[in-house]
Amino acid sequence: STSTTSSTSTTSSTSTTSSTSTTSSTTTSTTTTIDTTPPNISSFSTNPNSVTATENNTINISVSITDSQNSVSGASLTLKNAAGSIVKSCSLSLSSGNTHICSISIEAGFTAGTYYWNVTAQDTAGNSVSSNNIGQLSVDAGDNTAPTISSFTVSPNSVDVSNQSQTLNF
Repeated sequence: STSTTSSTSTTSSTSTTSSTSTTSSTTTSTTTTIDTTPPNISSFSTNPNSVTATENNTINISVSITDSQNSVSGASLTLKNAAGSIVKSCSLSLSSGNTHICSISIEAGFTAGTYYWNVTAQDTAGNSVSSNNIGQLSVDAGDNTAPTISSFTVSPNSVDVSNQSQTLNF
């Protein structure tokens, strides 16, 4: 007798381990500068700088206004009397470069005296500056007294009009 014993054993084990690790870092740095510096007002001029109260006058004003960080967003000019009351004003317009201009009329009959120019400017960040009494305007009373006749002489001092009329020229 024959005996056959057969034994087959198969063990199969598969193990797969996969690991992926990616580290990415981006750093963005932003520096913000806050503008707290107001514009700079300089080179103020008027033409003319004195007028006569008996005449109509136009005064041309020129002001240099700069800002180191932003642009100038607006500027205005006032003319104040000795008591500090505003008697004239205008908005300054950008002419060229940093030059801002406007014109003001001083009408005949304007009260004689010394007046003071004031400029205010703002930048786009909201900073503002005022230059009080940056210049003066002198308004002279002028000659508003009517002439008077203090003496009058006619020569010849007598004229004969008994025979005919005579014409006298002065």
